[in-house]
Amino acid sequence: MSDKSNILLTAYGLSDERAGLVQAVMHARGLAPAQSDVASINTWLGSLETSEVDALVNALIKLQTVSFDLEVSKAAEGQRMVYSPNLGLRSAAIDAFGNINLTEHHIRALMAEANQNMLTFARLVDQSLLAPWDAEFEVIRERAMSQAVVSARSSVA
Repeated sequence: MSDKSNILLTAYGLSDERAGLVQAVMHARGLAPAQSDVASINTWLGSLETSEVDALVNALIKLQTVSFDLEVSKAAEGQRMVYSPNLGLRSAAIDAFGNINLTEHHIRALMAEANQNMLTFARLVDQSLLAPWDAEFEVIRERAMSQAVVSARSSVA
């Protein structure tokens, strides 16, 4: 019986040099590129064994400048792993729709760690929901989209 999981990986802010290297890493693992509207944001789809997922994450982190969002799903549950050179690696359990699941145990642990400080608790919940990574990815996405618009305007003129 195969222990393969479905993979959706998005790499953000790839320079031309890094894009080729990342594409080679994905091709070596049999992941297929998906259509991308923006050159510096690339997405791949496929299936990998659990050990291959770990090796892929390690390979991407070793590149040091590549930010990525990786969703690994099997049936109705999965995991989302995000990495940014500025913020590091973080993961969260997700459901079939990509929603992050925070268990009662996890919330109680956050409450205990916050020690009745609501600002600290809010920050810890945001980290658990991967909000800092999403914010950083959104900045990269907006910058890439504005560069694509400028590029399209200059190619028309």
